[in-house]
Amino acid sequence: PWDIVVQKLPTGALFFDKRDASQFDYLTVHETSNTPPAPLGNRDNEEDQINTPERLSLEATMINQNFTQQILRSQKHRSNFDLPNPFWDEEDNDGMEPA
Repeated sequence: PWDIVVQKLPTGALFFDKRDASQFDYLTVHETSNTPPAPLGNRDNEEDQINTPERLSLEATMINQNFTQQILRSQKHRSNFDLPNPFWDEEDNDGMEPA
């Protein structure tokens, strides 16, 4: 569901923005599902309202945001492994240090 506001200035410039209450920033869910969940308006039972696309999208977005914060370390600690980086190629050195 795209909810975009388009503003045209007198100079002819176009500005595209999203509405504040839209779900534009949420992750998509069930795009490849054989049986996608029904939207909130098509649900009768209160128990069935848990797995609506809107709520699943909100849950996926929150999990994604929280996961990125949980894997960060507050200390600058770098692990050294026994074997070198298999993707590092000295001939391909463009001034970037390998991770």
